[in-house]
Amino acid sequence: MLDGGTDIYTISTYYKSDELTWQANAMFAMVSVNMVFQVLIVLSVYKKHPWQTKLKEILICLTFLRPAVDAYRVSTNHEDKMAMANPLQEMMANKGCEVSERMKENESNFGCSY
Repeated sequence: MLDGGTDIYTISTYYKSDELTWQANAMFAMVSVNMVFQVLIVLSVYKKHPWQTKLKEILICLTFLRPAVDAYRVSTNHEDKMAMANPLQEMMANKGCEVSERMKENESNFGCSY
């Protein structure tokens, strides 16, 4: 959630500057693409679940809580018989989306993502 908050803050700060509008648009596009991929991962992992579960999982993505929820599920060994992947596989897929976003943004703290 902190990462999402800093992304939103940075984008809003860039939009306030006339010189950084292009960078704000690029960063906004990268965050949006990352969200779309995370939602697609959720829909594929939970495709056998009812729509309420899918909606809950999508809201977790949209509120930037996905990393925390994934970490909790992996650490507690959460089991879901209907899910198409286990929590570790889901977490790794979502982390892959986040790392690719950070590579595109070329943030100075990219090394901390590992």
